[in-house]
Amino acid sequence: MKVEVTSKDIIKPSSPTPDHLSLYQLSFLDQISPRAYSPFIYYYSLNDINNDSNDNNYIISNISEKLKKSLSKTLTLYYPLAGRFTEDFCVDCHDDGAPFFEARVLKTQLCDILNNPIPVKLNDLLPFPLDDYAELPFGVQLNIFDCGGIAIGVCISHRIADALSCLEFTKSWMAISRGEENKVVPPTFISPSLFPPKNIGDYGATFSIPKKNTNVTKLFVFEACKVEALRAKYEENSRGESHAIPKLWQRRLSRVEALSAFLFSRYAVATGLDVKSKLCCTYHPVNIRPRFEKPLPENSFGNYYHGMETLLPSSIISSENENCHELARVIGAEIRKIDKKFVEDLQGVEKSDEYIESMRMGNEGLVRGERCAVVFSSLCRFPVYDADFGYGKPIWVSSADRCFCNIFVFMDNQKGDEIEVYACLSPEDMSKFEYSKQKGKKMKVEVTSKDIIKPSSPTPDHLSLYQLSFLDQITPRAYSPFIYYYSLNDINNDSNDNNNIISNISEKLKKSLSKTLTLYYPLAGRFTEDFCVDCHDDGAPFFEARVLKTQLCDVLNNPIPVELNDLLPFPLDDYAELPFGVQLNIFDCGGIAIGVCISHRIADALSCLEFTKSWMAISLGEENKVVPPTFISPSLFPPKNIGDYGATFSIPKKNTNVTKLFVFEAHKVEALRAKYDEKSRAENHAKPKLWQTRLSRVEALSAFLFSRYAVATGLDAKSKLCCTYHPVNIRPRFEKPLPENSFGNYYYAMETLLPSTIISSENENCHELARVIGDEIRKIDKKFVEDLQGVEKSDEYIESLRMGDEGLVRGERCTVMFSSLCRFPVYDADFGYGKPIWVSSADRCFGNIFVFMDNQKGDEIEVYACLSPEDMSKFEK
Repeated sequence: MKVEVTSKDIIKPSSPTPDHLSLYQLSFLDQISPRAYSPFIYYYSLNDINNDSNDNNYIISNISEKLKKSLSKTLTLYYPLAGRFTEDFCVDCHDDGAPFFEARVLKTQLCDILNNPIPVKLNDLLPFPLDDYAELPFGVQLNIFDCGGIAIGVCISHRIADALSCLEFTKSWMAISRGEENKVVPPTFISPSLFPPKNIGDYGATFSIPKKNTNVTKLFVFEACKVEALRAKYEENSRGESHAIPKLWQRRLSRVEALSAFLFSRYAVATGLDVKSKLCCTYHPVNIRPRFEKPLPENSFGNYYHGMETLLPSSIISSENENCHELARVIGAEIRKIDKKFVEDLQGVEKSDEYIESMRMGNEGLVRGERCAVVFSSLCRFPVYDADFGYGKPIWVSSADRCFCNIFVFMDNQKGDEIEVYACLSPEDMSKFEYSKQKGKKMKVEVTSKDIIKPSSPTPDHLSLYQLSFLDQITPRAYSPFIYYYSLNDINNDSNDNNNIISNISEKLKKSLSKTLTLYYPLAGRFTEDFCVDCHDDGAPFFEARVLKTQLCDVLNNPIPVELNDLLPFPLDDYAELPFGVQLNIFDCGGIAIGVCISHRIADALSCLEFTKSWMAISLGEENKVVPPTFISPSLFPPKNIGDYGATFSIPKKNTNVTKLFVFEAHKVEALRAKYDEKSRAENHAKPKLWQTRLSRVEALSAFLFSRYAVATGLDAKSKLCCTYHPVNIRPRFEKPLPENSFGNYYYAMETLLPSTIISSENENCHELARVIGDEIRKIDKKFVEDLQGVEKSDEYIESLRMGDEGLVRGERCTVMFSSLCRFPVYDADFGYGKPIWVSSADRCFGNIFVFMDNQKGDEIEVYACLSPEDMSKFEK
């Protein structure tokens, strides 16, 4: 998304502000409020506008003028918003006016934002950056989409108004725009008299606003009915524990209290919060208007909130699930202390001084790292959608990418059936929090049966010991995961008995697998400690499982890699102890997913796919089409003594990395490749050898992703040795090319050392990166493969891998691997019910790896990126 500001105006009040109102004094509560902006963005589709001329520019011009004129009238009522802040906590109200910007939104339609809102992008729809101090009281930006929709971005300084005042202002503005000035209730400005300004010393409410936003905001959505169920659950738990003390549970928890407790507990567990050495607390800004002796109306302008601090005992935040109801109860009890007496005391000197001191101590504790504070700010039940300027209410109202760390903002959606939560955390904490949220996933997979499938014919004695090759020896002891998804919608079954269909499919898969294992006999064996496979037909695990709470369409529409792991027979963060396993997963909708794991110790990705292709052909009854595998790898690359080298160093026993799925349109990758080729040609026209060979898609996409990774993570290319690895299929690079049915590990992990000069910029040198990577990969030719079969080259290969591993451990190098399955026969897996509608990988355990796969149609490249939580959050942003 690109937003281009096309005009800048200053809108002044329609009537001059009287002299006696020319200086607006901020209240004590204004003084201690953050010097940041409250952002609101209102989205309108304008689909129902009746305009005979059908001239979108004419429509927008009318809307713009209408908004400006009505804003001018509204600023007469809300005159401080057209003023300027002074250094002594006042607003100079001499009608300087408020900025009104117009902007065009390029490359993005309104529907794109609604379907996939990314908070950091939404900031461009606002008139001011959110990571700057709020220098002006108010500003507007009218954003125009090519589709005809608009978004009105509003920023009001928190120094002068709380969220409710912002919304009341917008409500008045929109009413005037509709021509309903008679319905507008003018604001009152009595806050300074209720909470007189005072000397707050060196206290500043800007400590947590970074001048450059390094935090990450993500949008999470919770169904209101599930939040209600959560509240009921916590109340029931409290009632059960405190039945003898009715005061502790007779008052219902609020939705905000329940959701705050839930989120804080997830945050604490995800980030490994040290509750014993840190003072942990929550802050809830509470609207105090209704808590005065005589409640104030909603049109009372200013900051009328108290940031209620709740100190949380470590005993109730030490568990992820058990004590959420206690957290909610403690939070609720503190919030309910803000009553009429509390507000009355807050207007006095002693309580207000105490409030400032508590805020000061809290800030100092954060700076010293002695406390952890999380803010939960709720706009639920607020009049967020009362913003009809004549063309209907907004179809969505959003916040944006906040600059504050450790804050969760709650907003109802338009229908009120969902709560949208904007969470702003540090990159590392956000990635851990997201991963924890995924680990607490809704999908549940329940294994219902476990079988062992043995070869249909016994393996001959002369094949009872399968020797691994040298290339097998140095391959990671991890599983290669593939999951094949089938809808089964086209099955013609008169009985319409889903259980009968699944039973038939299961038996068919087992019988055909048994026959396939006769051909691929090492997969039914067991690894030995001396780099062999004992092939005495122990058999391969075949599990059946039910997928609960999730339909196949849910997985296809929103695939979360960490959830997909449950569809596999083995955990991916364990060493591959068995050569092969299968899990048949059955969805309630009738669809299935077949999860396959083959140990990388025995086969590379192409061998995995060739095995599956053979299995499916046998299942189809087409055994005559199956080309049996050859097992000549140990003779081509004889095993050798590799000393203490182990290819398991990068497999954590407990996966702490995060895998995300990114999708790239194939035509855009092609355009990227053409762009890099053109740049190389332009720079090296006198050296045709440097550009005459076209880059591959993999080389171009690898360079693009590495450059983004380097910039996002702040990679220190001068002090670290930076390199990429590309596993290259060497079957076609023998003197006499090997067929695809050659079973084993036939790949060479090509290392490319990257000069720091070409990874120091985000955009300029991608073509050079791609060219360097491509040049290294093309070194793997017939001569290279022939040498690799010899002692000297193979020893050199082991030594380079060993040195690379040691460099990683010492922190002296940064390595990123790019593994491509593009053009591989991934979708050749029809067992009689059509080809799979999707084939996926899963949540990888390796750090710094990108796996490329074509989608079914071949018009997209799916990229599974596995990074550390901190790097992933930076990379995404």
